[in-house]
Amino acid sequence: MKIINQVRHMVKKKPKTKFLMYLAILMFGWCVGNIHNYYNPNFVTYHAARDPEFGLRLIKEIIGMNQALNDATAVITTQSATQFGKEFFNTITNEGRPSIIAHPYDKQGSGVTVAVSYRNAKTNQRKILLVRKLKKRNTLSKGLNDEYVMVAGYTKGAAVEGGQISKLTFKEGEERDAVEDEYLITGALKRIAPPKRELKEETTFATKHYFKEIKKPIVDFFTEKLKKDPYIANFDPLEVKAYLQKKGFTYNRDYNYIDTAMREFKEESGYNGAIEPAMFKVCYSSDNYAISNTPTLHTIVSYLVFDLGTLDKEPTIYPAHHTGEREPNSFQSNGTETGELVWAPTDEIDVDGNGQARYNRIPIAFVDMPVHYKTMKYMRDSDLNIQSKGVIVSREHLQQLINHMGLTHTIEKTTSEFGKKASKVHQFSLCLATDIGAQVTLNADTITMAWHACKQNPHRTLVTRASTVLG
Repeated sequence: MKIINQVRHMVKKKPKTKFLMYLAILMFGWCVGNIHNYYNPNFVTYHAARDPEFGLRLIKEIIGMNQALNDATAVITTQSATQFGKEFFNTITNEGRPSIIAHPYDKQGSGVTVAVSYRNAKTNQRKILLVRKLKKRNTLSKGLNDEYVMVAGYTKGAAVEGGQISKLTFKEGEERDAVEDEYLITGALKRIAPPKRELKEETTFATKHYFKEIKKPIVDFFTEKLKKDPYIANFDPLEVKAYLQKKGFTYNRDYNYIDTAMREFKEESGYNGAIEPAMFKVCYSSDNYAISNTPTLHTIVSYLVFDLGTLDKEPTIYPAHHTGEREPNSFQSNGTETGELVWAPTDEIDVDGNGQARYNRIPIAFVDMPVHYKTMKYMRDSDLNIQSKGVIVSREHLQQLINHMGLTHTIEKTTSEFGKKASKVHQFSLCLATDIGAQVTLNADTITMAWHACKQNPHRTLVTRASTVLG
């Protein structure tokens, strides 16, 4: 009230001031009205219909003013998602992601890691495949990351309800996947990202109808398998996909973790030999956030071994830029995600006191070390099994057999699966397993003879059993 009286006093004294004050009040009212109208739903609706970009920008401003409103809008927008998730598409602008998948529950991922290895027929030296990723995907010229990793990746599961895979436009990440997918189909590796294009799938299957229809043939398939093998643990993805194809269904994604392992192995290693589900042996599983992930995406990972067996010749690795003919059963970086592959002898991998391993002075990813140790132990135990004709199943079993015979011989223990000492100890155990497997009967004397003979020359009686699959 005091302010109004002051204004009246000024207006009485100066006519010019009176005009200016009326003008100021008029302008103030006009501004307030515009601000009110600017955020008036009718005004927004009217102008948004004429200019969608303006309407969208205004809606973003309104929602952005209040976090609770922002959260509520997201929930309202995605509330029709089923318990299995649903895909929502941006049909208004070309900004950001073309779609988003909403799940009503915390998301749990699934992935695999594959340890690739072979054993030299002459030296019994075991080598593992190490991978270096590109610093920038699809760009070899930007160089390689400064560490070795393993073949690994996430499961491409069945798409959610409402998903329209065939309508998604590729951006940088999807372009990389497109290159890999094309390699799976054609066997041709391309190092240059393709132009933006639409992904063409034979079947758009992410619908309620599809999953209702596919349930019966899957149950029928399972019933048939169960009759033949009551101990069945998992499906052969190639077999189940072929069965579904006969029933008129094309399943375009990873059916299970074995399917993921086969796909990731081929994509990242460029292996051009036969790849069958039976070649992948499950070592163990973990849910430590995929080791390197955060709890935001809690992931269950299956760790598998792909063992090429005992070979006379090291499988050839071609550089990522190679475009000519390749030898059968060879490897090549895809140039879209992986840039270098190397065969690393296990006895040439150094591990320091902190558990950090290096090969050729390049560190091996620290988070992969538990995987390397477990998978290497798995492969070495399998070596003992093969060489002993199934009599010895692990190095612990070998020591227990020695103890059971009343002997005091003790196999030297190591704190690492890498380095010359670990290889030497395994070579000795391998010699013992070979001699024990060759015996008709076992007793303290035959084991003692084998012990002393292997101490003198651990390489003398090793039997080479070439194989393409871990036995």
